[in-house]
Amino acid sequence: MKKLSLYFGILLLSGLLILGCDKPAPTELVQDQNQLQVQVIAKDTQDEFYSNGFDTTGVVSDLSKLQNVITVTGAKITYQNFTAKASLAQTIFFDMKMPVHTQHGRIVGYRTVTPGTVKFNGITAKQIPLRVMFRDHGSFGDSLLGDRYVLYSGRNNNVNPFNYTAGSFVGYFFKPDSMGRAVSFNIRTPAEINANVKIKGSRKNNNLEATLEWDNSSADPVEIILGAWVRNSNLAFPLYRIKPKDNGRVKLPASLLNSIPQDKFDKFIFTFIRRNEGTQPFLNDRLHIKSQTIHTIIVDIP
Repeated sequence: MKKLSLYFGILLLSGLLILGCDKPAPTELVQDQNQLQVQVIAKDTQDEFYSNGFDTTGVVSDLSKLQNVITVTGAKITYQNFTAKASLAQTIFFDMKMPVHTQHGRIVGYRTVTPGTVKFNGITAKQIPLRVMFRDHGSFGDSLLGDRYVLYSGRNNNVNPFNYTAGSFVGYFFKPDSMGRAVSFNIRTPAEINANVKIKGSRKNNNLEATLEWDNSSADPVEIILGAWVRNSNLAFPLYRIKPKDNGRVKLPASLLNSIPQDKFDKFIFTFIRRNEGTQPFLNDRLHIKSQTIHTIIVDIP
């Protein structure tokens, strides 16, 4: 239970952007047998820099390539027959005229601005710091970009009284500090996703297999992130992004599971993401909007 709570905090509260990795670009591997598209996320599982990769989307993200961003997330995490839920909403406004550089002159992000009041479902969002982590010439660093607008609630709404409802709408409101006109609209949220994972075999015999199942009643596509938990730690690595044919069931290739180092990891992390993305006119620009419903299942590796 303790580890579940710690991972839950990592998933929803990290708010870290991973930029400027020295690793080669991810590669695409197509598994024709299962009609899967598999993308490698972390090529080096010895590099704990990647352990910050599970964020509100379930995977390493670089939101700073977009000027104005809204994300709303409803997440649940299941481990050993216990499921916890949480909701997250955030808005980030980047000033593209104010880049942040490493000491070697490379851009790793942009300063943020907080030009007004943001509300989700009528609840005023809080301004909290946004930090960016990066690697530059083999060294790690981080920088404060500024503030972002955030609402978060865990079990029993114990932080903010914001509640994400799947298959519904989240009301968004922005009132600028200047004399500009207020902006408001609704954000559609994808239907709830309920998943199940069945594991066969053992790593001792090098014959692990996993069958993944989920409800496929929604037109929104499903993406699956396969990750792993570092033994005797609170670090979680996203390893593969999987895009199956959305028929509600897929069997992962044995080679995918058995390739994960046995001496380093003791849990699989399967994150099922149903996502809706779009843009919305915003003052003299546009807002990039991402809403997602997530079900993460953590499984002890047999």
